[in-house]
Amino acid sequence: MRWSFSSYRQFSFCKRQWYYHHKMANANATKDPERKEAAILRQLQSLNAWRGSMVDYIIGQEVIPYLRQGIWPQYKQVVEAMKQLFQEQYAFAKDQKYREPGITKSKAGDQFLALYDLEYAPEKITRDSLNQAYLEAIQALKNLFANQHFLEYLRSADQLITQRQDIQIKYNDHFTITAIPDLVVFLDHPFRVHIVDWKVHSKANRTYEEQLFLYAWVLKKCTRPRDFPAALEQLPITEIKLTEYQLLKNEVRDYTITLEDIANIENNIAQSVEEMMLAQAHLKYTQLDINRFPVNRSETNCAGCRFRKICEQPIQQHSQTSLF
Repeated sequence: MRWSFSSYRQFSFCKRQWYYHHKMANANATKDPERKEAAILRQLQSLNAWRGSMVDYIIGQEVIPYLRQGIWPQYKQVVEAMKQLFQEQYAFAKDQKYREPGITKSKAGDQFLALYDLEYAPEKITRDSLNQAYLEAIQALKNLFANQHFLEYLRSADQLITQRQDIQIKYNDHFTITAIPDLVVFLDHPFRVHIVDWKVHSKANRTYEEQLFLYAWVLKKCTRPRDFPAALEQLPITEIKLTEYQLLKNEVRDYTITLEDIANIENNIAQSVEEMMLAQAHLKYTQLDINRFPVNRSETNCAGCRFRKICEQPIQQHSQTSLF
């Protein structure tokens, strides 16, 4: 069972939503239409979330590879890639191709997109709302390119690692703590580590240091991937630089992690894992009783929930499997 701050926040806010997302959803359950539907609904994104994921993808695919080679990326080329991605993904979502038999996220590739409003409130997807999302994504890229000092800093790095899936810790027999930083920067002479998290929020009132602290903690505790520098093992965690880059606001927010922060992270993880295990969240889907995961009925929560279509239906109990 994978644990992250985002999954635990979902568990705390609405356990039923967490159950649908992390237990019931299964794209390979072709003989169980309810599990298949949950897997489809799990992929739904809001317009704002889509905007952010496009920017993350374009930076990772069209900006970082050039910087990695010591080459300046071309702004016009990057914007053109964004435009093409926007058009392809929206066409995919509008035609609801994600509901076609045999279509999965991996098979569809980069064009995959499932939009929440197209599923629940298509009238909200207007030319104006789409244009705003696109222009804000472009503005985020424009702000990044305007920060030439930061791009030059990345270009001078010895390694730039994006969206790695193998930074994780086996916490106990049931839970694995995962971290997928947007960017890990390694620099030599002297050896330094810098974790960067891209954010594309129009208001950006919330800060994300807790998420960055977790990234640093997992990076230090995980089994070091072979292509990561060996010097990482000797570097004190308190020397890892952490940056939340709010691209729409054009704000670079730097944080440092302290020993007190580490103690708080470890305490929070221990408490949350214990809470989830008491709810039997670590068990397999066939071993679980859905009623152990109550719904948080509130206008705020339910109005934006991806799983409304199945949550509003009567619960059908699936067969139980003995734990012994």
